[in-house]
Amino acid sequence: MAKKAIKKSSINYRTWLVLYKGKDIEKLTLEEHTKFSKLYAKWKVGNIEKV
Repeated sequence: MAKKAIKKSSINYRTWLVLYKGKDIEKLTLEEHTKFSKLYAKWKVGNIEKV
């Protein structure tokens, strides 16, 4: 069975956490959120806004 294609432009922070980090937003610590939110912002610029 083929995987459903996901458009990167439709990925929000919650979805990004699950797909790329394997974490649930409800179970993050403040330290993890601070780290991951910065990584997501960089990912978003590199993968969505430049396109």
